[in-house]
Amino acid sequence: NYLYNSNESIILNTIDYFDQNALVNSDEIYTTYVGRHNAQFGFVGNLSKNHVVGLEGYTSHVDTDAENDGIITVFDNGEQTETGRALVSRVDENKLYTATLNYTWTLDTLNSNFKFFADYAKQNVKRPSTTVSTYENGLLEDNTERNNSVANTLIYSAQADLEKYLVQGFKLETGAKLTYTDRENGLLSDQLIDGGWTPTGRTNVFNYSELVSAGYASLSKKITEKVFLKIGLRVENTELEKQDLTDTEPINQNYTNWFPNAYLSKDIKNDRTVSVSYSKRLRRPPFYFLSNNAVKVNDFRYELGNPDLIPANVHNFEISIKEKKQNFNIYLQQTTEAINGIYYLEGQVAFYRKFNEGVQQQFGISYNRFGDLTKWWNVRGAINVYNRKFISDGEDSFEQLSARLNLTNSFKINSTSTIDLMLNYQSKSADAYYISYPFYGANLMFQKMFLDKKLTCRIYVLDVFNTFVDNNERPFENFKTVTNYKWITQEVRLWVSYNFNGKNKVNKRKNESKNDVRGRL
Repeated sequence: NYLYNSNESIILNTIDYFDQNALVNSDEIYTTYVGRHNAQFGFVGNLSKNHVVGLEGYTSHVDTDAENDGIITVFDNGEQTETGRALVSRVDENKLYTATLNYTWTLDTLNSNFKFFADYAKQNVKRPSTTVSTYENGLLEDNTERNNSVANTLIYSAQADLEKYLVQGFKLETGAKLTYTDRENGLLSDQLIDGGWTPTGRTNVFNYSELVSAGYASLSKKITEKVFLKIGLRVENTELEKQDLTDTEPINQNYTNWFPNAYLSKDIKNDRTVSVSYSKRLRRPPFYFLSNNAVKVNDFRYELGNPDLIPANVHNFEISIKEKKQNFNIYLQQTTEAINGIYYLEGQVAFYRKFNEGVQQQFGISYNRFGDLTKWWNVRGAINVYNRKFISDGEDSFEQLSARLNLTNSFKINSTSTIDLMLNYQSKSADAYYISYPFYGANLMFQKMFLDKKLTCRIYVLDVFNTFVDNNERPFENFKTVTNYKWITQEVRLWVSYNFNGKNKVNKRKNESKNDVRGRL
């Protein structure tokens, strides 16, 4: 397939320096042009009666041209002192290649099975950008800076799983996994001085390798006719080697994490199930956060990567009541070594970077309902009310009670025609050093079927009222940033599908990738 997309965003950004009684406004128009082509080929087949093998290859090539044209206005003690322009030009190239091998062996008539997965991924990314800053009054010097970031990644992954039904109704699930990642990051940063390029001091080359060895086991059983229990444990060892090639000594880390999980449920009358669960998992940072990339937005704002990030630990506790057409959940999620985006000042320059800091805690109640209200009206709705706060050095901050609502109404006009109205709302919410203000939106979809329901046509209208805007602020001790971000969210889309019915059933077996690291690319 091939995709070409362009979009234009209007970004209003303000940096308010409390101690200096100064203000910098940036009025930006951000334009992107994205071209992407993908190719995928695979097969799944039976080697013999109980043996299935599959192989699949995939490639993706994405080119992005982006331009951020910003008008800069500087205020000192309430008076405008300078006006300028910052023009950022960026050309990204992202090439991805993956391959996966699947093998399944059915061991007995109870469908006990052994599965093996092998995955490979290779990615090459180039992110060159140039920022040209010019000023009218001469209080600030005109300048040109370029930052060229390169990242090359290789991932090898293998996993073996055994699912075995034992005596007395026990079910054992166990397996092992090995993943090796090698990543090279390079940043060339220069400033144009007297007609020649001079290094800014941020130029470096950074190598990152990661070997993760994991094993897991879980045991489940229906204790009584109505009570089900499952307990499990995953053990994961990580070996890291990080080296900035400007230094002589690499940084080596070796640590082991334990991830228990438990689930207990009981069926009660009227198709109602009550369950309690706990799980712990590791949330590893995306590789883009770990890169030594640098993007200069203007002379007052930079966005930087952080190679020193470590994974966050996420604990989930949940009590759930499920029925045929609705479910209700109470949950607590706590994240330690949380990864948060933080600005810090050097003079009047604000640098944005991801850091591991503090604990994020969220306690919430969610309710979902789905089903027919009448013969012609189907409703699917979800509401989540939650309290979220950030804990650092034993003190609570950024505590906010928030709500999220999603509602889909499907109206049946006749046997071949439907109209869907989708509504969503997010109230004011907060995170560490981040406050987001409310937004809401509505989408429409009209569907009509023809030719004995083989031909389906849909028209989508997205963000009907053009209301989706990201308004947020990031408050700190000495300054804060305020951003109003609006991109093209209104869209009309035509979707057409034709279903060819044959005499034989379609085999929908697919290859499955177990390469979790690929999601971090």
